[in-house]
Amino acid sequence: MSIKSIEIVNLLSFEKFKINNLEDINCIIGQNNVGKSNLLKLMRFFYSKLDDNKELPPSLHSQYSTFGSIKITYDTTRIRNIVTSNRTKTTFQKHVYNTLFKGSPIGIGKVFKPFLSKNSEHCLTLIIHSNNAVSWKDGNENFRKIINHLYPFFAVETRHIDLYDWDKLWFLVSKLKSFNVDDLEQDKVIEFFDKNISDNSNSYSDYINKIQNITRASKYSYREKVLNYVKVGLNGQTFMIDGNKLSTQSDGTNSHKYLQIFLNLLISLTRREYISPTVYIDEPETGLHPKRNEELINELYNVYNSFTKKIDEREIGRYKTPYPKILIATHSQNIVKYVIRLFGSNQQILHFSKTKSATTVRKLNTQYEDSRFLHIFSDNESRLLFSHFILFVEGATEVEVFGNLNLFKIFPKLRKIDVYQINEVTRKYITPKYSNALTPYLNIYDADMLFDYNFKNKKISFLSGKVNLLNIRNKYSKYFYGTKNYKKSEVIDSILRLEYNKIETTENKLRFTNLKVKKLINYLNQNIFQDEGFFFTSSTFEGVLINENSLTLFEEWLEFEVRGNLNIKNAENAEHIISAKRRELESGRNDICKIAKSLLSDCILKIKLELNQVSFIDRVKNEYIAYLKGEVYSIAEDPHDRVVVYRFLFDGKSDSLINRKPDSFNVLESGFKTEFKSLRETTFSPLSHLLGKTTGWTTRFLNYAIESLESQHNNEELKREFSVIFPELYGIIEVASSSIDSGTHS
Repeated sequence: MSIKSIEIVNLLSFEKFKINNLEDINCIIGQNNVGKSNLLKLMRFFYSKLDDNKELPPSLHSQYSTFGSIKITYDTTRIRNIVTSNRTKTTFQKHVYNTLFKGSPIGIGKVFKPFLSKNSEHCLTLIIHSNNAVSWKDGNENFRKIINHLYPFFAVETRHIDLYDWDKLWFLVSKLKSFNVDDLEQDKVIEFFDKNISDNSNSYSDYINKIQNITRASKYSYREKVLNYVKVGLNGQTFMIDGNKLSTQSDGTNSHKYLQIFLNLLISLTRREYISPTVYIDEPETGLHPKRNEELINELYNVYNSFTKKIDEREIGRYKTPYPKILIATHSQNIVKYVIRLFGSNQQILHFSKTKSATTVRKLNTQYEDSRFLHIFSDNESRLLFSHFILFVEGATEVEVFGNLNLFKIFPKLRKIDVYQINEVTRKYITPKYSNALTPYLNIYDADMLFDYNFKNKKISFLSGKVNLLNIRNKYSKYFYGTKNYKKSEVIDSILRLEYNKIETTENKLRFTNLKVKKLINYLNQNIFQDEGFFFTSSTFEGVLINENSLTLFEEWLEFEVRGNLNIKNAENAEHIISAKRRELESGRNDICKIAKSLLSDCILKIKLELNQVSFIDRVKNEYIAYLKGEVYSIAEDPHDRVVVYRFLFDGKSDSLINRKPDSFNVLESGFKTEFKSLRETTFSPLSHLLGKTTGWTTRFLNYAIESLESQHNNEELKREFSVIFPELYGIIEVASSSIDSGTHS
């Protein structure tokens, strides 16, 4: 095994910080300046002091304390099993036993003390004092040297890799293997080369003696000896990519290949070793195309998987040896996506955040039982682990609205919001509630997810699918009597009692007469649902845009669409087409809707028309607009009903939750249904390109509304006016904005 836990107290951005139980692959994520790089700095300093290097210590987090500390706990179970086994021990293994496990039974003796088969661990604590002095709390010098040898640490800061000089890879090679080089006498080495490369003329030994008489150099360290002997056995030492020199490759290619070779060596060379390294790779995505990021993790998985033992019987080239611990600090959703998809239970995502200037860490739940979810787990899902705020929505309309660029100008904080269209497969796993992330979020639901209305018995029933009011009520009822939360349970009780009341509708069944749905849902949103992470619209999201307050603006927009965006279909034959349509209009052979439908379309006018042609097209548009208004008013003179008619046209619902699906629409009077069918299929036929959910009408209407408001108001006045015209949309934006402001996960 390797590092088991890392605990930091009062250093840099860490007040009290601990990572438990590292997995084979550990992705560290979080916004900038939350402490990811600080962890690397402290681990590197810890190991630098293990090597007895002189280095300026890190600063204390709080000067009110006189010291800080770095404590690393190592899982020494495997090395203990090796050095206490029946096998013949090397000198080094005996040294490890005497230093770490002296007194533990060996061989057959372990059988009689089964309690010693439990996991073994050792700790090292480095103390950093306020006067910049450092000291070790645990173990002696031999103990620290053995830990350093058995559990080496490597740091790869991708931004600082020398992309054209990879000699640091040789340092990695020298630390991953233990050879007994101390028993290899120098004279015997010289004798060997004399015999094999100088034809017994002693020219090699003479050459070496002359160099040593002239120069003075320190003795080779153990690592240097190992590396020199390794290099002698290789074909060369200059790294190349596909037979080409590093200097001929791009920076991205060199960075990718460096990391690929580094990780390949790290895993391959430790498969039959008892050395268990840890590596920290900082932002491997630097300079890489997103697909290269994915390739890097896929290549890592292929190497990892090629050594993984699949069965209990002996498999050639596959071992139960623990893998190195790999920490990857990243901002790349591609990397996180592939780590989660490929490494299963052998990975974890650690989310760093800051609370009151101190770094905290949460292990995210990225284990998924449903294989369908892993198959669709893409960048779209992975990016949510990096979010400031997530808005979960049911349909494409919401995605389109909250991605509106003009809306961003009024509410800049919307740029920090991730909008995710949820479905039945992703619903369980994708929310921060499941993943254990601190990311604030809001689920947007239509009113038909809260209650249903039965037109026969005239009663409503609250649903228990997406949101269960009874469960929420029961939760609040457990608080002390008289408290704010207990009072919420009493309010919910009164709302649930509505199920026993008869709820009447207007004669046309489009609205309720004795139930103010908007007021009820608005109250629930503000006082109950916001704390639960929900927001309900009073009908559907189409109703958020088309409401009584926006009605005038909406009708102005429809007129604008006709006047500003409908142009002659075939401009090349404009004169002939206009003459024909003029005759049709004057003779009365066709009504204005058919003429407008055949003459005009949503296109850009590419030629210059004659004045009389422009005049005729304007006449057609004016007569069509007048006819359209008249037809809408004839079916719904009341403004409230007119709002519902427009919602139906754009696939929304009435206040009584009727939609245009046959089973629902059939509750309406046959006269209204006939008139509406004519309105949709005939009157609105010139504007049919706008009707429906995904035609882009929401963007066009919202753009028109915002530009219209901008022309009349300054920014603050515009926000106030916007909140009046689109109260529900403004309410959602306000909830999201306040959550971002108060968030602790920046």
